[in-house]
Amino acid sequence: MKKNILKLAGIILAVSVLSGCNITIDPAADRDEKDEETTKETTSADEEETEGSEASEETSGSEETSVTTTAAESDADSNDDQGAAGLASYDYEWQYDVILAQTDRLTVDTAGNTILRGYTVTDLDYDGYLDFIAVSLGGTAHFCTTSIYEVSPENGGSLQEIDIDREEGMDSPDLSLNSEVSIYYDSNTGVYHYFIVSYQSTVDTVESTVYEEFYYDVNTDMYTSTPYLRVEHDTATGEDIYYEYASGGIWNEISSEAAETTITSVDTLGEAYHDFIWFDVITRDNLEGAYQPVG
Repeated sequence: MKKNILKLAGIILAVSVLSGCNITIDPAADRDEKDEETTKETTSADEEETEGSEASEETSGSEETSVTTTAAESDADSNDDQGAAGLASYDYEWQYDVILAQTDRLTVDTAGNTILRGYTVTDLDYDGYLDFIAVSLGGTAHFCTTSIYEVSPENGGSLQEIDIDREEGMDSPDLSLNSEVSIYYDSNTGVYHYFIVSYQSTVDTVESTVYEEFYYDVNTDMYTSTPYLRVEHDTATGEDIYYEYASGGIWNEISSEAAETTITSVDTLGEAYHDFIWFDVITRDNLEGAYQPVG
C-alpha cells in the first residue's frame, strides 16, 4: 500500500478507542478566558492636598514584609489557569536550568552494548511543564528503554520520572523513530492521544513497522502505550501484510480491504501534528532548539 496510507495508519485506533468522545484538535479549546482588568476610579480634582509629612500614614509599629516567589512557584500558579495556546508566555528558562542541573542523571550511559537513540524536550500533556525524554537500546537484542521526566515546581524546581505502562515482557516504545506524529485531543478527559511508530526492523526483504497509541493515563499517573497495528512490507514483491494487535504478543492478520476501510473512515476526523526534535548532547542550545512553545 502507498506510503501515505502507512502514515495514516497511525490514526487507526482513534476509531475504536476514541469513539463516542468529543474530539477537538484545538489544544486551547478549554482554556479559561482571562478576566478583564477593571479600571481604577480617579480621585476628585478638588481633593484637598496634604503636606508630605501629613500624608504618610502612621503604622502600628509592625514593618511590612515583601513576598517574593521563584520562577517555578510563579509558573505553578499560572500554569493551572491557562491552556496550551498560552504556553508561549510561560517562563521556560528556569525549567531548562532544572534539566541542565540533572545532566549527569539524565545522560544515557553508553558503556557496553547500550546505544543512545536520542534526547528531546517537549510538553506531552500541554500543561506548561516540560518533559525530557531519553531513548536508548541495550543488549544484543537491542531492548528499547524510553525514560520520561517531567519538570515540577516542587522544591523550587525538580524532575519527576513518569513510568510507561506496558505488558510484561514488552520493551519501551521507541519514540525516537518519530519526528511528526498525529495527535488527537479528547476534551472530555483532557487527554492527548499520540499515534506513533514504536518499532521498525528489516529482515531480508521484509520491513516491519509497529504503530501504537501513546497517552498519559490520569488514573495510573503513567503513560500508556499500546500496539494496535503492524505492517510488513516486502521490498522485493511490493506486497503489504497487515496485522492487528490482540494481547499477550499475539497479532491477527487482517485484510488490506479492512485496513483501507478503517483508514478511510477516519479521514473525516480532525487531525493535528506534534513535532519531536531529537539531539544527542544535553546543552541549553539543544533544549531550546528542541521545544517550540505553541501559541
